Amino acid sequence: MLFASCKDDYPYDDKEPEWLGESVYKYLSEDGHYTTYLSLIDALGYAETLDRTGSKTIFPANDKAYEAYFQSLGLSGKGSDVVKSMTKSQQQLLFNSTMLNMAYLDNMLANVPNSGQSDNSGEGIALVRASAASYLDSITFLDKDRLPAPEYWADYASRGGIYLMDNTSRPNVIFTPDFMLRLGLTESDWTQLFPDKPYDEVGFYVNGSHVSGNQKNITCKNGYLHIADEVVRPLQNMADVMAS
Repeated sequence: MLFASCKDDYPYDDKEPEWLGESVYKYLSEDGHYTTYLSLIDALGYAETLDRTGSKTIFPANDKAYEAYFQSLGLSGKGSDVVKSMTKSQQQLLFNSTMLNMAYLDNMLANVPNSGQSDNSGEGIALVRASAASYLDSITFLDKDRLPAPEYWADYASRGGIYLMDNTSRPNVIFTPDFMLRLGLTESDWTQLFPDKPYDEVGFYVNGSHVSGNQKNITCKNGYLHIADEVVRPLQNMADVMAS
């Protein structure tokens, strides 16, 4: 009796594609220029998630960018030490604002599944993506001296103030070439809107921070990295605006 076996030509049962990189966490660790960002990940206990699971879109910045960011806030010292001095809610807000809970290449960032447009295309129409940041990352307390005058607020004033919670995710505003093209916006339009930010028809901007064309779409096992030139800062939500 003879037995025969066969094997198909599909190669990835036994090996990974050459274009597939390491995990997000391992990529950042091996690069050596992201110790501050990694200290945020470690402080929040998120290392295993970014080393093993996905799929995420991450907008990290290097150590020099974080040093400049902290200095703009009047904070000095080694980046990882500054991170340690932050409260957990501050760490969460800063880190979660750099992450989307879905894996997106840059040309997917402006797409939506069902736009309702006449041409039935959802490509290039999204400006906002929900970040991983939540209202739980930062809950603002408005003391009694800052409450509005109407009687509605009197009960809260008698208690000394009120915690303001905007029960929505914090958005990231992402200007991509696809969005600009879909809306017919030109370099001249961009210059009028953002005179201090160079127009880029290859890269994109997230919360005002630039991602150049050669720093986008870094493919990892559990997501994509888009390296920002500056720290991607969290945007204000309604509670923040009222408290400012």
